[in-house]
Amino acid sequence: KRLYRQTFSGDLIIEPSASLFNWKSNWSELIHFGDVVNKGSVIGESNGYAFYMDLYGDVENQGTWKDAKIRLKGNDDRLLDGVFDSDVSIGNDTFVITGYPVFSKDLSVASHLLLGKNDDGTDAVLTFIGNNVFSNIDVRGADEAVTAQLIFAGSSQGFDNEIHADTI
Repeated sequence: KRLYRQTFSGDLIIEPSASLFNWKSNWSELIHFGDVVNKGSVIGESNGYAFYMDLYGDVENQGTWKDAKIRLKGNDDRLLDGVFDSDVSIGNDTFVITGYPVFSKDLSVASHLLLGKNDDGTDAVLTFIGNNVFSNIDVRGADEAVTAQLIFAGSSQGFDNEIHADTI
């Protein structure tokens, strides 16, 4: 289906043989209230136009997620898991992230990022690979029992505008 600006509710599962992408000559925006599991492909900007995804639930990527701009919204705690080769932004909403997400593009956080405990009792871990630019990022454990864990592989540009290579 061709989308311009669409709002959906309920769980969205993109099967291994399926793709969700911006199709032709305009920007698109998907607003989704529910969980997203991608087993196929989510692709944006293949034609030079942006594909924005406002997501209000858990997001799990088991497939390919490339250049679709993710805007995490809402105040509910959520699972964020998989490799995201896309810009990710988090507004002023407050929620706790669990899982093991890997970001290979820019991460923008308007307030602070809270990491929580996974179902198996381990702490959530954020991993950044490649070249990342961070805006307004303040990462904390959701409470004293959680250690905020970040892994950097590559170079990162922080709030001080300096490039930090292979920092941990």
